[in-house]
Amino acid sequence: MVTAAKHILSREQGFLALGIDATEWFRSRAELIKTYGETARLREPEINVKQIEAYREGSVGWAVDTVMFRRPGMSEITMRHNFILHQENGEWKVVHAHYSFPVHDEGSLAVEE
Repeated sequence: MVTAAKHILSREQGFLALGIDATEWFRSRAELIKTYGETARLREPEINVKQIEAYREGSVGWAVDTVMFRRPGMSEITMRHNFILHQENGEWKVVHAHYSFPVHDEGSLAVEE
């Protein structure tokens, strides 16, 4: 995971990734790679892509996917990613990423009465 991140994440100013926790706003490639490294020490996850859609317009691309994510000894969960990419020196680099676990609307927008 860390090796792949080092290759696909942009070094350009303006990089931003939003993690699954409300406090996870990674404003640099280095911050996100550090977090990937800390997470990988917990045990490398198994990730199986179930659905992916990707598009491009010139040197800008975007992609969304749904994956099944599992750590050894844990239940499998659905995770989604949203990426914006930019072509830099002939290679596609992620300039923005957003990670989420889907929840049903009824639970996420509950209002106390």
